[in-house]
Amino acid sequence: MRPTSTSGFYLSRKAVVICSFLVLVLLVVCTVLAILYGKLIAEKTGICSPTLEPPSTDWGTAAPGRQGPWNNSRLPNSLIARNYQLELWPRSLSGLERPSHFFGQVNVTVTCIKETEVILLHSHKLLYTGVTIVSLIPSDIRCTWFAVENDYLVIELNKKLITGADYIIQANYSGKLEEYPTGLFISNYTEWGVNKTIIASQMEPVYARSVFPCFDEPAMKATFDIRLVHRPQFVALSNMPAIHFSERLEKNGAWKVTTFNTSVKMSTYLVALVISDYGCVNTTSNGVEIRVWADKQAISNGEAHYAINVLGPILSFFEEYFNVSYPLSKLDVVALPELEMDAMENWGLLTFREEILLYHPDVLIGYQFEITKVIAHELAHQWFGNLVTMYWWNDLWLNEGLARYFEFMGASVVFPPEKTENIILVDELTNSHPVAEKEEHVRTPEEIHLMFSGVTYNKGADVIAIASRIMTKELLAKGLRSYLKTFSYSNTVTDDMWNHLQMVIPVINRAQMISDAFHLARVGHVDIEIALGMTMYLAKEKENLVWFNAMEHLKHIESMLTATSSYGLYKKFFFDRVVPFYHYQMKSINHVFKNINNVDINISLFVSTIETVCRLNLKDCLDQATSLFSQFMSNPAVNRIPYLFREVICCGAIKAGTIIEWDFVFSIYQMHISISDDLDLLSAMACTTDPWMLTRYLHYAMDESKIPKDYSWRVFEYVVHYPIGWFLAWNFIRANWKMFQPPKTEYIELENLIWTLSDGFTSNFQIKELELFLNNTAKGHEWSTLLQGLNVKLQKKLKWKEKNNPKIYNWLSKNIG
Repeated sequence: MRPTSTSGFYLSRKAVVICSFLVLVLLVVCTVLAILYGKLIAEKTGICSPTLEPPSTDWGTAAPGRQGPWNNSRLPNSLIARNYQLELWPRSLSGLERPSHFFGQVNVTVTCIKETEVILLHSHKLLYTGVTIVSLIPSDIRCTWFAVENDYLVIELNKKLITGADYIIQANYSGKLEEYPTGLFISNYTEWGVNKTIIASQMEPVYARSVFPCFDEPAMKATFDIRLVHRPQFVALSNMPAIHFSERLEKNGAWKVTTFNTSVKMSTYLVALVISDYGCVNTTSNGVEIRVWADKQAISNGEAHYAINVLGPILSFFEEYFNVSYPLSKLDVVALPELEMDAMENWGLLTFREEILLYHPDVLIGYQFEITKVIAHELAHQWFGNLVTMYWWNDLWLNEGLARYFEFMGASVVFPPEKTENIILVDELTNSHPVAEKEEHVRTPEEIHLMFSGVTYNKGADVIAIASRIMTKELLAKGLRSYLKTFSYSNTVTDDMWNHLQMVIPVINRAQMISDAFHLARVGHVDIEIALGMTMYLAKEKENLVWFNAMEHLKHIESMLTATSSYGLYKKFFFDRVVPFYHYQMKSINHVFKNINNVDINISLFVSTIETVCRLNLKDCLDQATSLFSQFMSNPAVNRIPYLFREVICCGAIKAGTIIEWDFVFSIYQMHISISDDLDLLSAMACTTDPWMLTRYLHYAMDESKIPKDYSWRVFEYVVHYPIGWFLAWNFIRANWKMFQPPKTEYIELENLIWTLSDGFTSNFQIKELELFLNNTAKGHEWSTLLQGLNVKLQKKLKWKEKNNPKIYNWLSKNIG
């Protein structure tokens, strides 16, 4: 059902007569073939031929326990929708003037990207009289049925669809016009005392499937060729301009057929339809025709004048700000008697509840600001939501949070800045959720509806407002322009936007933005996922200043997640971010540590990077450390390790090595070359992962012939920094408590050790265990002040873990799991 061609050509009268006769013959032949084909379908599949009588689809549902892709609430990745050719005909079944149902025909062109024997389309309460697949014969369709739980029309085949091939799914069906404003619905209104009706649509979020069978997920974008059949006295509107009008005759009278131009590529939830007896006012803006439609009484009263006067300036402002033109040639805006929400951003056909759009100065004094904000919100959606759409509903804030932020900016075209600059919208909702949920948590229609909350709108706008203040409005605009141009007519996730924002920010701002995000997350002003999301791009970051800030916060998160369910995933996340920076630094010194003084590199950050990647078990780092250490062992006097890298290289070598490397370092330590050497080597010897070697090291710390008393506390402090060392040290201290009994003047060192030991506490049980031990075994000292401080520190840590660990685990599972 492609749009009828509007091109013309000349024929003689004789030719017209001959052509007319041939066309008549052709129509008769086609009609006979259609009847025969319909009978064949009925014989082979049990599906009746198309009819305008109310169908009674008697297809079954899945047998209990039968498993297949229809059990999943998300569509399989086997087919991609390319185009929908859709005709809808609202009409009455009883002969009454008021329509009650609609009849539909649809051709869905799909491309097979993965072999499959099952086709799933979303379909909700639609009844079918015919379903076929072009290029397949009827016997290729095994059965057709409904998977009601997940709103699927299931077509099972006897042969697999071929990867790379295109297919056309054809369906004839009917549905009921809703009285509630969802799907395709009918509403009543009064115009100069006369009762009238209007038919309109509301597809977002999951109502398109109740109007036509489709792939009803936002990432399944396609083009649409739409045709509406209606009574001649009505006007039909859709997303695109009408390009052809024709007449269809039947026994109940004449019908008008309005055909619309092929749409741009868009999601199913943006398809829009209106059939009404409305009037309109119109204007143009940068070549775009803008019309505001309302009942003729409201139009006559001038109630659409305010809207028509602000739409053009705000649309032009957004075109200039985003540096992306509005891609359609027209923009219709319709005031409906009722709508489920204030307004809907359907591409090219915005719908509003009439009280949100229409303005009468004698009735609603001062209401212009609210009208302007909603208009600006829906216009912002033409870019954020329509042009670039979230991949799935868990990232709805990319639509709604950005639109909420820009509704204030759009309103500033009409109102003074002091009325539009207060963007921060406090989240006071009890059932708060992150602005971006985990994809697996948003699957069913009910869960999707829950995403349309104040958190998504207001907290989403707050996040953008904070980003604007940190990176400046100019850089925010630059980043969003890059984001829009890169993902036009496509879909995104949250990290796509953050990556584009961060790459346009100057170095100092990138560093500040990451730092501020983690500080705000620490005090609860933004979600920890937002802060982590800002570090996703770090694999491409090469600036030292940014890494100084990022390294500090990423290491802090790592320390807080020790012994949690998130730790393994977080180590991989940290590893993937920092390893490219390590390779970049190593390349700058040509992989030779002695070149460190010949290049412009920040040594302290380089050392921190090496320490991190070796600790995270990067093989290249451990190999580098082992190689350099082996040279050192072969000739310590000549092949000395640069003192700046001494600790980290020895640590890496001991971690990757055996007792041989450990004993060699201990022998160098016993030379006591300098205090700094001693401390570096004592720290390095704690890096072994062998429990018996660590236990021996702790015994050495208590033997003054091996390690002086002044350094013994240091050994324990170094050892407890590692998870395995912490358990060994704590058990060693309890088992050998008498060895730790100091003179009263030296209790301060013991308290410092216990304070360091408490860094490894992960539960209240452990501090209770410590309290019992100290009060029952170490009675020679008053421990209450220390224990009180430890408890405060632990409770802060546990509260942080309780709040953030589940969020981090879910976020990591989504992004790297």
